[in-house]
Amino acid sequence: LTSEWRNVLLVARYAARHELQRQCADLTHAVAPFLSSGGYWSEALAAHELALQACRSLGDPTLVARTALDLSLTSLQTADYEKAERCATEAHAIYASARETGGQASALNLLGHIYLYAARFRDSLAHHQEALDLYREAGDAGGMAVAVVRAASALGHLGRFDEEIQYLNHALGLFREAADRRGEAIALNNLGAVLDDRGFHRDAVAHYEESLEIFRQIGGRHNLAILDQNMGRIQAYKGNHDTAIALYRKALTTFYAIGGLQH
Repeated sequence: LTSEWRNVLLVARYAARHELQRQCADLTHAVAPFLSSGGYWSEALAAHELALQACRSLGDPTLVARTALDLSLTSLQTADYEKAERCATEAHAIYASARETGGQASALNLLGHIYLYAARFRDSLAHHQEALDLYREAGDAGGMAVAVVRAASALGHLGRFDEEIQYLNHALGLFREAADRRGEAIALNNLGAVLDDRGFHRDAVAHYEESLEIFRQIGGRHNLAILDQNMGRIQAYKGNHDTAIALYRKALTTFYAIGGLQH
């Protein structure tokens, strides 16, 4: 994908121009996780907008919902919260109408994530918990892990720190059971941040380093930049200000490059 993702998007655009809307939608969806984790967000936005137009022309509600979720996530990553909420809400309505449990859970989970960035922390937690119930009903362990790790963030913003740590440890176990290394690394990073905030700096560094090792193996510019930012905070606490500034500058360069306005 590192070598070919641009060609995939070129073929998807070709398909859209030549009345092959389904192929456009499927190709764009197939590459969506790579674009998301790799930080290719401006390219992803254009691709998902085109794919959504293709799905609407097909008149296939399920395809519209799937593509709307892809566009919602990229809109969230680029801090367009209104578009993110609008797309996720549309997807949820379609999946609810079709009684598609997994789709409803994914839409609710994403809405909860959007509400976190909008500082609607109680709404965020409620949506993640509802998504968790649906994932459990569907027997989707991977989905459950994502809902739990995101619910933990909402709990932290509500000041429920002990529960946040419990949720993160639970999510870490679920990700490891599912062999989801990206999820595992995210949970480790989030645990490190909570431990850092509570003054357990040595434990925080251990979690950050374990997370960093995974992301170095599997890639993820956005996640690596967040880890640079977190490690910079540790170095600043220790009084190593030159090292902290270097880490912050490195992180900032990446955030500018990928359009990560949140950070």
